[in-house]
Amino acid sequence: MAPVALPSGPLEGGEEVTVSGVGGTSDDVDHNDILKYITVTTITNSDFIVEGMVYTSAGGDSVKNICTGDSGGPAVLNAADGDPQQVGIVSFGGDTGCEQRNPSGFTRIAYYRNWIKEKSGV
Repeated sequence: MAPVALPSGPLEGGEEVTVSGVGGTSDDVDHNDILKYITVTTITNSDFIVEGMVYTSAGGDSVKNICTGDSGGPAVLNAADGDPQQVGIVSFGGDTGCEQRNPSGFTRIAYYRNWIKEKSGV
């Protein structure tokens, strides 16, 4: 099994990414014993100030969002060529809880790609 690839280019708004973690599934549950995953949609960076971040929306009919305990987890894009790329690392969720439709923030891997390559040799 090969490691997930680093992103090869910029990430646009409106992209669906898969986020996984063992965090809670509601504001009343702070962890899980089973790895869970959700699909969320990226928001264009022009809506925010920090270049080194990717933001996602918890849209749709059901509220799907990261929660307490998910920090450090991956955000993975299934690239057009079929190879998954890790585009983000869970950083923070909305300050009103994970059951709200607030945007979540992820460290943008493409922004730090050169540093990652220099330090890890990947």
